[in-house]
Amino acid sequence: MFWWSIFIQYKIWISCWTTFGRIVTRVPLFITGTGTGVGKTTLAALITLHLRRRGIRALAIKPYCSGSRHDTELLAAVNDHELSVEVVTPVFCHEPLAPLAALDAEASALGFKKAVEAIETISKDAEILLVEGIGGLEVPLATGFAVSNLITETNSRAVVVGQNRLGMINEVALTQYRLREVTGSIGQLVLMGVGTPDASASRNVELVSSMFVDCEPVELPYLGPDADQIGCLRVMEKKLEKPLAQILESIIVSSSWLRLWIKLLRLSFDIQRVAKLIWVCYGG
Repeated sequence: MFWWSIFIQYKIWISCWTTFGRIVTRVPLFITGTGTGVGKTTLAALITLHLRRRGIRALAIKPYCSGSRHDTELLAAVNDHELSVEVVTPVFCHEPLAPLAALDAEASALGFKKAVEAIETISKDAEILLVEGIGGLEVPLATGFAVSNLITETNSRAVVVGQNRLGMINEVALTQYRLREVTGSIGQLVLMGVGTPDASASRNVELVSSMFVDCEPVELPYLGPDADQIGCLRVMEKKLEKPLAQILESIIVSSSWLRLWIKLLRLSFDIQRVAKLIWVCYGG
């Protein structure tokens, strides 16, 4: 029974992915946030690990990085070092500043061009490309260009990351309204848990859901102080299988038929667990 359940899971996934997945995922998935330090890199890494563990050639890049190369090195690791750090981050600013502030006008203009070219080039090679932005949606990258322009220039689909804490409703609203203004639609919202939740945490999801009825927020728990380490992320990805699948379903799926296939896939994971439990209890 155990092997039979694995076969069902495999057939459902292959059918779903072969029929629909490769058609709808050539569009880059752009992970932006309500600000700096809200969990964009963590989410990009988790989704990439989630997909690659299932045999999908997902790649993650961060075109701009400032101050430290840690985020770049982490994404290079989740890519299994298929891309060098220079390719993962083509524009690095030594000072921890917005690119327009860290670079002169000529360098920042060239940097924006390099970022667009990197996204367009790697998206042709990857089955799914995840692009992590720098800071929030309106961080200036070059004169007249912000993160929001990078999304529109590359025709990316946006994911908005925020921390589930006091003040996030205003931050999410401003980000989503601006995103709708520049792209015509809001982004899938992911709320990251914090170490010590405040009184607002239990109501934030409900309130945000009522404000944006066409976007169901997905919550991820606080992952601990080692959430920026590849070893911790590999462990947590396996524990967060369902919410990560829910995020991907909301972002990637544009077909009602594909939604049905994805739901069957998620059901197959449950079938496998039940079959394994029965095998251990009665067949082993």
